[in-house]
Amino acid sequence: MKRRDSIWSKYHSDPLWTEYPEGSMFSALNTIAKKFPDYTALEFGGIKMSFKKLIERIESLAKGLYSLGLRKGDFMSIVSPNTLEGVIAVYAANRIGVCVNMLHPLLSASEMQDFIERVDSKAILILDQIYPKIKKLKWKDKSVKIILYSIEDEFPPLIKFFYGISHKAKYEVNPEHFTVKWKDLNRKCQLPPDDGKNEDPAAILYSGGTTGTQKGALFTNFNFNVYPPQLYELYEKDKSAGIHALAVMPIFHGYGLGICIHGLLCNALHVFLVPKYDMEECSDLIFKRKISFLYGVPALYQAISRSEWIEKEDLSFLKLLVSSGDTLPEKLRKRMDRYLEKGGAPTRMRNAYGQTECVSGCAIMPFFKYKEKSVGLPFGEIDIEICDPDTNKKLDAGVSGEICVSGPTLMKGYYKDPEATAKALRVHEDGRVWLHTGDMGHMDEEGYLYYDARMSRMVITSGYNVYPPQVEGVIAKYPAIKECCVIGVPDEVLGQKVVAFVVPNGEEYDEKQIKEDLLKHCKDNLAEYSLPKDFVIVKSLPRSSIQKVDFKALEREYANK
Repeated sequence: MKRRDSIWSKYHSDPLWTEYPEGSMFSALNTIAKKFPDYTALEFGGIKMSFKKLIERIESLAKGLYSLGLRKGDFMSIVSPNTLEGVIAVYAANRIGVCVNMLHPLLSASEMQDFIERVDSKAILILDQIYPKIKKLKWKDKSVKIILYSIEDEFPPLIKFFYGISHKAKYEVNPEHFTVKWKDLNRKCQLPPDDGKNEDPAAILYSGGTTGTQKGALFTNFNFNVYPPQLYELYEKDKSAGIHALAVMPIFHGYGLGICIHGLLCNALHVFLVPKYDMEECSDLIFKRKISFLYGVPALYQAISRSEWIEKEDLSFLKLLVSSGDTLPEKLRKRMDRYLEKGGAPTRMRNAYGQTECVSGCAIMPFFKYKEKSVGLPFGEIDIEICDPDTNKKLDAGVSGEICVSGPTLMKGYYKDPEATAKALRVHEDGRVWLHTGDMGHMDEEGYLYYDARMSRMVITSGYNVYPPQVEGVIAKYPAIKECCVIGVPDEVLGQKVVAFVVPNGEEYDEKQIKEDLLKHCKDNLAEYSLPKDFVIVKSLPRSSIQKVDFKALEREYANK
């Protein structure tokens, strides 16, 4: 498929992808591997794997899966953090036309069983340390195959030996389950040709669970394969091969699988896999290994901004810092930008916006023109409009409405949920399918997007609309506050009232004085109807599995006061 010209493309004279890859995700990766066979593709725990070796290991596992009876059109559930085996499994399944069902390792046993059986998984690939969680489950389909892997399975022999001694997982398999270990798979069969098509199902990713029941969004090969060329355009230089990049976002999330794995690997980057979501460890790794490309959430940049090295060292190795997944506080962005400028980094923080239902990112702040508080311009193949959520009519610049997205990354739909699909994917007057994101926002005359609030988070108090991120932005500027989250709670008189949960800086503080000072600060900077009616002082904010602030947990906490 030919690529269309965009505002991004004129900045690049030598694109790595002149057309979008056709066929499977594996085919796209294999194309890059043939161009850069000896470049490092993945690094995990100090172990490096070249693109050539990665393709070999993918083909090997694909033979193992094929020998188990998996065929094109089947589903395989993967329960794994960011490991070599987890990434290899995604592409091995794709190599033989099997759609992966990506599950969070911290799901409860019953949730895991529900998601696995919802798609009729023929196999489950799971880290042995997680296996006890599903060991006692009784499957409706007795023939489901469980593949157990250990983190060291893809390590070189000597390192595998010593790692195995100190990290051996202790478990016994359930004799009622068909269970096979990664290392015992039969890998001697002949694979069929890779005949993956653009429209073939590739993965199911689950939308965030903090706003309601999780739904499985189904994506095709093409949904993923349009990302690498678009990501390449975001870079300020024409060369990306070999650059160090961090994959901290988990592979069971669109941000992780779509951008940090497939998007980066298919641009020949050297990707560091981080299995544990520890922001402090990530910060240390970034400096020690001089990782240049960072795609993360605000919590990662909070950790970096508190690190010892950020103020003292040469930061010229930092070339791309993207924040998405949650609102980036202006105070944090400005602090990071000061450090980057002082340290000689050739870049600044770049906000981005995305949704699971379009794999991940769909707008990002461009390197050629920054606008404060904006999340940037749409990706090269993505169109974004602000619409009336009831009539689907496009709204004028500057008018707040629902953010709607159209383009080749949109999901096919929620798996086996036509009602929810029809609500999210709607055909507008132009005849195109648009994703209704459930987010409120506006665009300016130049097409820059501004995120206002999640529609479900918008607080309606005395008939006025209050957008929590705007109130949070004001509170975050107060020096004594480390972070905050604003919610709306039921009120008999106002309908809803605004409540702010705040985390003070330091261990010692006068709670009464902070509340008084915050109220005065808000009165100086907010409309009367937007003022918080209550400030709740807490030591930390609850977070979801991908480090978003879990405002639903705060609503429950306040309701139980």
